[in-house]
Amino acid sequence: MCVRYRYDKARCKRYKTIELIVEEKDWLPGVRIPAQRRVYFRLGCGERELRDLVKQAGGYWNPERMAWNLPYGKVLELGLEQRILDEDFAF
Repeated sequence: MCVRYRYDKARCKRYKTIELIVEEKDWLPGVRIPAQRRVYFRLGCGERELRDLVKQAGGYWNPERMAWNLPYGKVLELGLEQRILDEDFAF
């Protein structure tokens, strides 16, 4: 949590605000992930239509990792970036 003070000179008011952290992830500034780099991600068992889209985009199931594999650019196109397994971004 972070506490901040904001000042409104026109109304002669001071506001105390807080910022809540809702998620924490590792981040490497300036690092861009190449679109062709293959990454692993998860799909739910019942997401058959999405699974078919992943297959059409060139994705495949890796039974050892128990995850799907697809180039990063395709993952972005399908809106699956939130499902990427974090260990894929360890450089």
